[in-house]
Amino acid sequence: MQYVRIEHDGQGGSRFVDTPIEQQESFVVSGVPPLLLSDPVPVQAVVFVEVPPEVQDTEPHPPPRRQFVVVLSGVLEVEASDGEVRRFRPGEILLAEDLDGVGHISRVAEPPLRALFIPAGP
Repeated sequence: MQYVRIEHDGQGGSRFVDTPIEQQESFVVSGVPPLLLSDPVPVQAVVFVEVPPEVQDTEPHPPPRRQFVVVLSGVLEVEASDGEVRRFRPGEILLAEDLDGVGHISRVAEPPLRALFIPAGP
């Protein structure tokens, strides 16, 4: 399993980084076979997001905070300032942490776009 980070590139821009999630087989609860679990990731809340049909793309922007974006429906397209474009489909995860610099552009590649924003700790 993995997620994609979009991070500040140190020169005022942003770039993508594929980030593997390390998991170990762990017992969770009686009656459930062992599952593959990651270490806990501190988060603050869950925000449910639906992009209105008239919103198709954005100007370059940094995220409002470090946050996970989990696509629930539709397809989210994100363009880093280095020009690389990636598409995120239902079940895929982006960690937006390009808090400095110009940020990135977000587009609705396939509506309706629904997602979870999960603000993450430092």
